[in-house]
Amino acid sequence: MGNLVNIALGVVVIVGGYFLFRRFRKHHKPEHINVIDPKSQELYEQQKNRDDKKALSLQEKIELSWQFLTNITKQVLLKFTKDDQKRVDRIGQGLANSGMKYEHNVDLEVKIVQQISKVRTIAQTKEKDQSISR
Repeated sequence: MGNLVNIALGVVVIVGGYFLFRRFRKHHKPEHINVIDPKSQELYEQQKNRDDKKALSLQEKIELSWQFLTNITKQVLLKFTKDDQKRVDRIGQGLANSGMKYEHNVDLEVKIVQQISKVRTIAQTKEKDQSISR
């Protein structure tokens, strides 16, 4: 009698787990949202599609990668003390000896630089607006 109850409970748990799994696995599609401002929607679509068209050539990616590395080198040489430079070198050698490799993602860097320039532009416009309103 005890084995029959354990089997029945096992079947109930498995069936219940299956239904919970299916319920949480479903991704509900959001309802269609009507566009309130068609001009802003058009601007969004233009900016979204514009990023896809700005594919960099291999030569441009290599140049950006080298610029990134030389900028880091300049920063370390100009802003780090001699002790800090030795420490960075020692840590880098340890990572290299452990098999650590560096792979530079130029596309990600380009996106970050574009976002930073957008933020700076917005900040500058706000500053101009505040100075005009005073």
